[in-house]
Amino acid sequence: NGSGPSPSPSPPAPAGTTMDLRPQNADAHRDAGPVAPRAERPKGVGEDHRYAEASRAPMFAMLSTLVAKHFKIAWRSWRLFALVLIFAIMVTPIAVLHCVFGGMSFSTGDGDDETTRQMRKAWAINSIMGLTVPLCIALSQTSAMQVIVAAMVADKESKMKVVQLISSVPLWGYWASYMMYFMAVTSVFSVGFAILLRSTCLALANPLLVFFSLELSYMHTFAFGAVLVTVFERAKVASIICGLCSVLGVIMPVLGALQQGGTLQMPKVASYLIGLLPSASVACVLQGALCLEVPGAAGWQFGPRFFDGLPAQPADPDFGRKHATEISLPSPGEAFMAQIAQTLLVALFAYWFDQVYQGDFGAAKPTCFCCMPSFLCPRRRPAKPGRCLEGAPAGEEGGVAALELNRLRKEYRRGRKRFAAVDDMSFHVRSGEIFA
Repeated sequence: NGSGPSPSPSPPAPAGTTMDLRPQNADAHRDAGPVAPRAERPKGVGEDHRYAEASRAPMFAMLSTLVAKHFKIAWRSWRLFALVLIFAIMVTPIAVLHCVFGGMSFSTGDGDDETTRQMRKAWAINSIMGLTVPLCIALSQTSAMQVIVAAMVADKESKMKVVQLISSVPLWGYWASYMMYFMAVTSVFSVGFAILLRSTCLALANPLLVFFSLELSYMHTFAFGAVLVTVFERAKVASIICGLCSVLGVIMPVLGALQQGGTLQMPKVASYLIGLLPSASVACVLQGALCLEVPGAAGWQFGPRFFDGLPAQPADPDFGRKHATEISLPSPGEAFMAQIAQTLLVALFAYWFDQVYQGDFGAAKPTCFCCMPSFLCPRRRPAKPGRCLEGAPAGEEGGVAALELNRLRKEYRRGRKRFAAVDDMSFHVRSGEIFA
């Protein structure tokens, strides 16, 4: 309504000065004076000393935020409940079968002494559990891989992975956050399996060794799933393929059970190659450890007995074995060391494949990028400075072109027709400049 005194206009700025155009309240606006020229201001006063400098959060804060996000999404989408349910289902057959066969007598006549009865019982239980335990663990791990792959592919499908990478999350940090989340969840399952096996069929084995082998197998499964995430762009398709991968987890338990019973003789190299498949390496370790759970053996332990070979299966005419049968399985110590190498090999392959595979966004790196000097020693090969822009004095901040495009043209084909998406586009981006 025009009542009240009208505010007095601000005095004009002297020549050669720049005005601070940031929003201020009325009192601060009345008290504000001219801003000193750029050359007279110390760095960090009035504006940042770098032109549009981007800031990145500390890596620890970034990883903890991403892991917390994964847990929150998994809780809201019932993925954690699905993992726990799968674990409970796979634990049940191991406990039930051990209770059933542990109370049975495997004597074939009244003339058998106590040692013979114990030996027959130990080998019979080991043969049964040698197929059941690796099979249940393999199905549990491939099901867990199916859950984590579906979550990561859903990130790609919703473009959240691209958003995170654009938002200064490094690629290795993105994969590390999912690995830390998967490790935190599966370590609980590994502890549960180790306690169950300690109280049932692996009473002589060191539980820490069993736990480490199980957790390594989960990490191996995660690395194998990372390869599938790189290839597939739809969560439903990736979930179906992971379900088919459950068949791969059955190969080693079946072959190992045949070797354990003396029916199949296979070279150790073949077992190591099959161990590159998901959940196959832990099957080899556990079946070897089960062979040491017989009377007279000390079980799989740290120390001098870590690489103990497997005992021969004794002759037993009542069960069709006229002679002692050598077991071609590698010892649990050898299989464990091979498992470490297999896990590292699959993890390195997953990282390399993610870099060289051409996805929907970005450009794939050369096949041998890991052998290039710029990758091996990036700090010793600094980037060449860009061209100094016209009209910008040498050394001035923001005066160097970090990116330049000159008369860019991009065409697409539809049948015999061509469509120009971009025609004669030119622009430059200054050093340190950011476009959202």
